[in-house]
Amino acid sequence: MKINREKIDIICEKIIEYSLYCLVFFLPASKSMIEICATIATLAWLVKKINNFEQLKTGLRESVFLRITIIISLLLLFPLVVVISSTLSTQHMDLSIATPLSFHTALISSFVAVSVLAIIIMSLRYTQHIKHNLKIPVLLFLDITIITSMFTSQHINISMGAFFFKTLEYLLIFFMMAEVINTRRRLVNILIALSISSFMIGLDGIYQVVTKFDFLRGYPLYAGKMTASFQFSNNLGCYLTSILPIAISFIIQGTTNKKVKVCLIALSILLLACLLFTRARGAWLGFIVGLFFVCLFSGKKALFTAVAFLIILVLFSPAIIKNQFKSFATLSGDTSTEDRIVIWETGGRMFKDRPLLGHGLGTFMNVFSRYKPQNYSWVVYAHNCYLQIIAEAGIVGLLIFLWFAFVLIKDAISKLIKCGDKFLKTFLTGLIGGILAYLVHSFFDTNLYSLPLAVLFWAFAGLAAAKIQSE
Repeated sequence: MKINREKIDIICEKIIEYSLYCLVFFLPASKSMIEICATIATLAWLVKKINNFEQLKTGLRESVFLRITIIISLLLLFPLVVVISSTLSTQHMDLSIATPLSFHTALISSFVAVSVLAIIIMSLRYTQHIKHNLKIPVLLFLDITIITSMFTSQHINISMGAFFFKTLEYLLIFFMMAEVINTRRRLVNILIALSISSFMIGLDGIYQVVTKFDFLRGYPLYAGKMTASFQFSNNLGCYLTSILPIAISFIIQGTTNKKVKVCLIALSILLLACLLFTRARGAWLGFIVGLFFVCLFSGKKALFTAVAFLIILVLFSPAIIKNQFKSFATLSGDTSTEDRIVIWETGGRMFKDRPLLGHGLGTFMNVFSRYKPQNYSWVVYAHNCYLQIIAEAGIVGLLIFLWFAFVLIKDAISKLIKCGDKFLKTFLTGLIGGILAYLVHSFFDTNLYSLPLAVLFWAFAGLAAAKIQSE
């Protein structure tokens, strides 16, 4: 029996491992492949957890705060059964909760969902792959999304869908990355998948500029801006600005052989050119922050080189790029910025109306029309992740997310300073730079609400939290 359990564990871990490689590879090109890879990995992860359920308890020491948080998380599962049952039983045709078939189906579905959540909570409690001080904000983030889905939302079906098919999926990707990508070999494989994928996207972007359509999805240029396989130029900008600091970190630190370094230089030049052609100013600002973080941990020479490089880039860029740089100083006359100001003011009114717990998870667009100016005809996302979080989950939700981001980055920097392995140190420097770039760009767009970009953030967060062995 013991041998069978071990075999099941090995098989499940391999499935998760290769599913994550595929997920990272297909991330910028195919939403359906992201969902397929995430689903396969999740099923294997759950089988592995159930297979080892009796061994979860490892006698780890826990703080009183963590124990209270776990108890609250588990208690929230009981009303969740009622909410899911009543929601599912009234969503299809004329079925009601009094109809036996509808009620039984809803009840079974709710118990399955709650069981999965219970496994996640208990796994997080006893896992040694995620640091103790990161467990509390993760659990509280899970709790606040459940609360805003059940008790503050006026669109419970939308909020429940957003919770189970978005938030929960992202958290599972975070857990799996932290638990499975725990060796140098697996990390290298992730980086290879990321490099090949981003190289393909870079070529796709250049092809799109030349032919006006990309070859992966057939997308045209967006208002003359490069999008590659993404629908909007800002999305491509976020993807590029998150990956570039990793490649640049390896180039500066010199932890690879000459052939790999040449390949990384070529990749960086390609991706940087694409980033410029997105003309996404928020992504440019994020890249500058990420670049300076990488250079800050690489010595004064690297920092001076980065400043000189940026100056040369501004001076010798094509006229269309120069004009976009100049537009930083004239934001008041910029149509895109003026549009965002209207959206942000509307989001501010939404927050003021329900400041504590917001309007409910995933409901921003449904509520937006009630608060927007009468002469504004569009119904859109917030174009600011933090504004959308505070509108949907209130100040409590935003503070919990910022707490998570702060602890994640603080722990990663602490690990970076103490790390004796030069390869891992180089990787962590670039990874933190990429996460910082992502978070800066999130002030200007809704990256955490786009499937590929949300998966990118939580995958990077999982890698930052992972305890990767040197050998």
